[in-house]
Amino acid sequence: MGPKWTDEFRQDAVGITLTSGLTRKQVAEDLGVGMSTLNEWITAHRDTDVTSKEDSSFAQENDCRQSWKPTCDGTGFHHE
Repeated sequence: MGPKWTDEFRQDAVGITLTSGLTRKQVAEDLGVGMSTLNEWITAHRDTDVTSKEDSSFAQENDCRQSWKPTCDGTGFHHE
């Protein structure tokens, strides 16, 4: 079994992920947690309805940004 993370650490990790503009992969690597673990924390956080309207807006914008990728020829972006 992996390390036991505190509730405060989990909440901070979710907050960073939802508001920083970094990818989930970047946040997970920076914090030393697995992607699946971070995704579970985010899902649990969203399911509790304690996400502020501002956090929800940031999260939706961040999710949208992460789904846009540069085109192969470098002339624009496409949605994955």
